[in-house]
Amino acid sequence: MNVDIERTQELLRRRAHSYFAHARGTEPEITQRPFQERSTYPLYLFDLKFGDRTEQVVVKFAPVFPENNEGQTEFFNMRQIWRDAPSEPDGLGLVRPLDFYEETDALVSEFVESTRFSPWMMKACEFGASFEQQAELRRRISLAGRWLRLLHDTTRDPDSCTLAESTFLPRFEELAVRLNEHGLLSRSTEQLRKFFVAAISRHGDLRVPNALVHGDYGPQNMAFADGKLYVFDLQRKFSEIVFHDLAYFLVTLKTLNPYPTYPRFNRSRAVSLESPFLEGYFSGQSTPNEQILLDLLVLRNLYQRALKQFQNLSEGRLGPRGAKLIVEAKYARTLAREQRAFARRG
Repeated sequence: MNVDIERTQELLRRRAHSYFAHARGTEPEITQRPFQERSTYPLYLFDLKFGDRTEQVVVKFAPVFPENNEGQTEFFNMRQIWRDAPSEPDGLGLVRPLDFYEETDALVSEFVESTRFSPWMMKACEFGASFEQQAELRRRISLAGRWLRLLHDTTRDPDSCTLAESTFLPRFEELAVRLNEHGLLSRSTEQLRKFFVAAISRHGDLRVPNALVHGDYGPQNMAFADGKLYVFDLQRKFSEIVFHDLAYFLVTLKTLNPYPTYPRFNRSRAVSLESPFLEGYFSGQSTPNEQILLDLLVLRNLYQRALKQFQNLSEGRLGPRGAKLIVEAKYARTLAREQRAFARRG
């Protein structure tokens, strides 16, 4: 990835006065600060000093692919949510997008001093966490559900389709082919395909809502500041089934692997967070039809997660054989349990 920080800094110097009302007509003194948080993509933090007042901005460089300039897409997504969201959504934080520099493919946004949610959540899920920590954890998870609903409501696709018309089954069949190439979860894959065909035959007329999806909606992309939840990395470009994001979050709770960093981690407590998350998203209980769609996406996401973990582990010292043993042990039982739960709910 090409990172032209000098050219970007010069563009920032020339345009910064337009980002802040108090700075009109002035040019800032710019100081680069160390950025403490780890990130997949290069991030730079800058102080912009206008006289006796200082503002902070973050510059992010994301990959540019033929089908998607991720930085530009993220800027447009952030701008749409900022424009269309309620002026002060209670408990939900929105980062203000400032600019996108086409010259250097750099996204510029306001900096929010925040605390990463994932490590805090792991500690709050440990045995021995106080009742106050547990109550705050459930509150924050409910906010995660509400933030996701805000994303979907502000980017809703007016065109919808039925489950039978959607890409749900074709996407799973593509996934099954890739799993079979590695001999992975082969016992259950064909069985689940038949299960999906039967489910679509029975529920195929359900309307499937579509909107912009986050695609990686989990605690690792969340932070807190002043009691508000912030969500980052909105780089997807196309609308998809909204239940993809819900399923991704729930599967993350079911498959967290905090050991050995958090040896006192209570897995059942993490799984129990499903309820406040869904209550936050649906503003109460989901309908039976919504639960059916969610169950189907959870099953598919488990297979997606299994394949991804296999690929990651195969590249390490374990190799394909060791990776297969670990993935089979971790996911086969979870898949069977989720499928039985779906069948019980009808």
